[in-house]
Amino acid sequence: MYKFFALLILFFIVSPAEADTIKYGYDSLLNATSFTFESRVSAGNRTIVYHGNSQERGEKVLSEAAGSILILPEFYPDLDRQCKYTELHIYQIDHSMLNNREIMSFLPWHSWNNNNIAAVYDSITSPRGTAAIFITARDYGTKETNLVSHEVAHYWQDTMCVKLNEGRAYDFESFYRARYY
Repeated sequence: MYKFFALLILFFIVSPAEADTIKYGYDSLLNATSFTFESRVSAGNRTIVYHGNSQERGEKVLSEAAGSILILPEFYPDLDRQCKYTELHIYQIDHSMLNNREIMSFLPWHSWNNNNIAAVYDSITSPRGTAAIFITARDYGTKETNLVSHEVAHYWQDTMCVKLNEGRAYDFESFYRARYY
């Protein structure tokens, strides 16, 4: 009987989106931090949602992400058929939290030889219908722009169903900087 009431209470307290996020393993992150600024923008037929702690930084990250998405068709003229429609969530978190293997246990650390990272794209463990970018809050300016444009290039590759390619993502960073800076 008590289990029934506990489940009932949990059902009403946790929204379906939060429940889905917890189900996919982001619960360790969401339990370790809170976000004071969240905002969303549309870029083409894509939605980008920012989660962080600074309105100024959030607006800049969203602007960089939307700008990246809008010029990616120029960079990848041969990729004109989107095969996945996913909402992109960008989480800007402390560098130490991003590299905390316990909190970020859902990431494939072996892919980076267990080295620390400044940003990562995830569509494997993200909730259904979403993809996520995790970026460090440590970096500002050009470094932050590079991180955002690089990871958005991976998002583009993923939603166009091509293999994620680090070299092409680095090339896109340069393309994006040359276009906007």
